[in-house]
Amino acid sequence: MKIGKFKVKLKTIIIILVFLFIIYWLYGIVTSYVKKSNIYNIETMDFKDIEIQSQALVVFDEYVYDIFDNTKLNIDSNRIIRNGEGVDETISVSANSNATDIENYLKSTIPQPAENDTQEEDEKDEEEVIKPTKSSSKDDLVSSIQRNSIKELNLDFLDSINVKKSHLLTKQKEVDEFIKNKIVALEKSGYLSNKLDGYETILNSDTLDEIEADYFTIKTLEDQYIDGLKYVNNKKYQLLVKLDDYDRIKDFNFSDITIKLNNEPYLVSKYNIKRDKYDNVYIIFDMFEGLEKLKDKRLVDITIHLDRINSLKVPSKSIFKKDGQLGVYTIMNGIVRFAPVKVIYEQDNISYIRHQKADIFTKAYLDLVYMNNTRFNNDSDNPNYINIYELKEFSKIILDPNSVKEGDTY
Repeated sequence: MKIGKFKVKLKTIIIILVFLFIIYWLYGIVTSYVKKSNIYNIETMDFKDIEIQSQALVVFDEYVYDIFDNTKLNIDSNRIIRNGEGVDETISVSANSNATDIENYLKSTIPQPAENDTQEEDEKDEEEVIKPTKSSSKDDLVSSIQRNSIKELNLDFLDSINVKKSHLLTKQKEVDEFIKNKIVALEKSGYLSNKLDGYETILNSDTLDEIEADYFTIKTLEDQYIDGLKYVNNKKYQLLVKLDDYDRIKDFNFSDITIKLNNEPYLVSKYNIKRDKYDNVYIIFDMFEGLEKLKDKRLVDITIHLDRINSLKVPSKSIFKKDGQLGVYTIMNGIVRFAPVKVIYEQDNISYIRHQKADIFTKAYLDLVYMNNTRFNNDSDNPNYINIYELKEFSKIILDPNSVKEGDTY
């Protein structure tokens, strides 16, 4: 009877042990699964490129001819005008009328002696009857003015002879007026445009030294153009772009930058990054090609392509801050260690990171760490020893940093 009871007890104990073993086995499987599911295996270095969609402010090398303010002109703004070439369409009606008056005046005027002149002076004046000169016809006047050869007009006699006579003073004013309204002759090649938007004197290379964010509120519509005349250099212009997310992209390779304007590719000559007094960041592109498509625009859509950044790729949720430093938990020789990182770009819950010490810390800090760590012959004797762990390709990191602590066995 006792043997039967013992067998029953033994059987019960075996069943309990088997059950406990099964539970332990299952716990091990679950624990192993949980641990494995909490691990992310870093892959090889990833090359990432991004595109930034924004608006660019077009800044021309340009100036306005004030004498044509609010004057409607018929200009072929698509034609490049060469150095020294005059543009007949730029002569105003009043200037043309004055040129005719001057032409007739020069051909007909014979200076008269002043009333108090002596006989000797009268005889001298009679010998100095003004005859038409090479510049006394309208065509010659226009030609001289086109060449900006004002001295060739040979009109000094208007200042010296019978200056008290009112009609001569009037003609002098007409000459001055014609010179002010002269036909435009370009000193360097470029475009002439009769479409002004009012920003020609506000936006130029000089004003870019003090950039204003308000520049980007400009809205240029065709029905808002101002009548007038301006010169636009056809060989260079600039693009100004406000980078709202510069801190997120500043570690990308800007040397391989390419851009599209209104979905068309453009070649960048060089670029410069600047900050304004409010710490806004801008990128200024120097451009030499494609101006003919932009000369009547002020704001254009731009796509900035930043190419090939060399980095490790990790899930963003694995990154946390410890003692003020961003990093991840990595497994080294079965032990959980903190490895610092520097996030250079984040997209779709994936972070692209720098992982080497030299990319994360300043040289001054690393020098201090090195000096501190070499004060003792043995690391274990140094209470302030600092070990900076580095990630590398194929490192294992913890996805949920709250599930472990540094020094845990894993």
